[in-house]
Amino acid sequence: MAGGLEADPLPLDPRRQASSFTTDDVPLDLGVLRRLTAQVAAEAPAVCATPVAEHRGGLFTMTPDGRFIAGPLPNLPGLWVISGCNGSGFSSSPALGEALAAWITTGTAPAGMTVLSPDRFGSLPDDALVSHGLWRYAHYYDPVAG
Repeated sequence: MAGGLEADPLPLDPRRQASSFTTDDVPLDLGVLRRLTAQVAAEAPAVCATPVAEHRGGLFTMTPDGRFIAGPLPNLPGLWVISGCNGSGFSSSPALGEALAAWITTGTAPAGMTVLSPDRFGSLPDDALVSHGLWRYAHYYDPVAG
């Protein structure tokens, strides 16, 4: 299996998709996959020599700061959220869910949870949220991007 984060991701606005939209409808570009596998050719030459058996895409939720969003939504009492998992949802969701459940049931935020507040971006306009999220995605594993 090969995959990665491309430098020029395609953002999809769910508000502009058909009501029947599913992740199966995400546009795929085999060129992106080929460029990513070419980057690892020296370390794993078999990746480039193996034909593509299946090509999948998905919706990657990326926050402007690369951290999860978790906690109560401001101005909507009783509504809590966990999102923006930045590609780490499968591995982090159990711990995030447990921490959020503890916060909801005890009224006390577990250590490290308040910094993930959904309102930490303030009133950042949608276009700024998208552009910051795209930049973060493109530089997620860049050790010098900050």
